[in-house]
Amino acid sequence: MPPVECFYRNSAEDRGQHLFDLIQVNDVILCRVSTKNIQGMLLTVLGFAPGAGKSRYIRDLRLKAFCPADEMLPNSVKPYEDGDIVCVAVLEVKKESQRFYTTMKLDSISDPVAKERLSKMNFGQYEGPELPVLYYYAEQVLDKRLTYNEVLEKNPGFGNPSNVEVVCEDLGIPNTVGQASLFSSLRYQ
Repeated sequence: MPPVECFYRNSAEDRGQHLFDLIQVNDVILCRVSTKNIQGMLLTVLGFAPGAGKSRYIRDLRLKAFCPADEMLPNSVKPYEDGDIVCVAVLEVKKESQRFYTTMKLDSISDPVAKERLSKMNFGQYEGPELPVLYYYAEQVLDKRLTYNEVLEKNPGFGNPSNVEVVCEDLGIPNTVGQASLFSSLRYQ
């Protein structure tokens, strides 16, 4: 499913403001290389990286980030080029100019708890086969101006009755009438 903000039809300005209220230092984001020079790389922010624990569709906002040359990891295959997708950690959030200062080096992160959490992330060239599916779903919803109901109805899982059983099993609740609730006070009502 695309993120819920795709269905709200909020303005880009409101979504950008919400992102800057949400994003924090040490968050991991995916970016596309816009320009590379001796000082570093200018990046266009695509959204949060898979495994970052946050999800927002911000690709259309064209927010910028900068990764200085001394914070870049060498690309193992070829030098970074315009259009490459990279995974970086946020070092500084500049709300007033709506920009980010980023790093690819784990050593640049000073918080030991964050450093431990981020040690499992792969920084630098994005290794995924493609962008996460979330980005494509969000673009389809926005391009076709689909409603939440239309997206649900097109989802093959929506019409599959066994999905209820799987969700109940994952949540650890019984799938019987009168017992299927996470709230004990609602059972047998």
